[in-house]
Amino acid sequence: MRIKKLESRIKVIFYIYSIVFFFILYSLFSSFAFAVDSTQSASPSSSLQTKLKELRDDIASKAAEFKAEVSGKLQNKAYFGAIKTKAEESLILVIQDNNKTVKINEFTEFGGSSKIKPTFKNLEVGNFVVALGDVDETDILTAKKIIKTTPPAEIKQIYFGEVLAVNENMITLKTDKNLAVSTNNQTIFKTSKGDGTLKNIKIGKKIVVSGVNKNNIIKSSLIYSFN
Repeated sequence: MRIKKLESRIKVIFYIYSIVFFFILYSLFSSFAFAVDSTQSASPSSSLQTKLKELRDDIASKAAEFKAEVSGKLQNKAYFGAIKTKAEESLILVIQDNNKTVKINEFTEFGGSSKIKPTFKNLEVGNFVVALGDVDETDILTAKKIIKTTPPAEIKQIYFGEVLAVNENMITLKTDKNLAVSTNNQTIFKTSKGDGTLKNIKIGKKIVVSGVNKNNIIKSSLIYSFN
């Protein structure tokens, strides 16, 4: 009888020790697994922070480059010429045979020397204006201010090209298009060797012409020919 009781007690003690040992092993394993998991997760977290920092730096660098590019494209400039066409929020100015677009917005100011203060509404086709503002990469000016003024008496322009024909007091000059150049007794002729005359202007020669464009004819004041 005692032996059976002793065996029962031994079994109980064995079961107790087995359970305790199991919990000890489970605790050790859990601690080890948590440590391993923490080590493994720490590395990706650190790597992620590094990548985020690199991404942040790259975005900041790209933003700085974009700002510099925009600053280079936008610059204070002035367009002056006669109004060719007028739309709801823009003007087309004729400047040395070229058309330039001027955009108007709610911040555009208007001024002028006339008694009636200029406004966008009372600007008309043919009016001569000076537009001040910023020009983008497409040469469109966003106007900060538009000043209505009287056109200068003469706007001299410079033309360079090849002589196609010479006929009395008229020269046909090839640039990006053919131009008619008129001469008179006030036209000054110069060559690379000094003073010249109309006789120095030969077909095929390169010349520079300074003059005023009137009705698609360049009234020359100076012609320089290359020998």
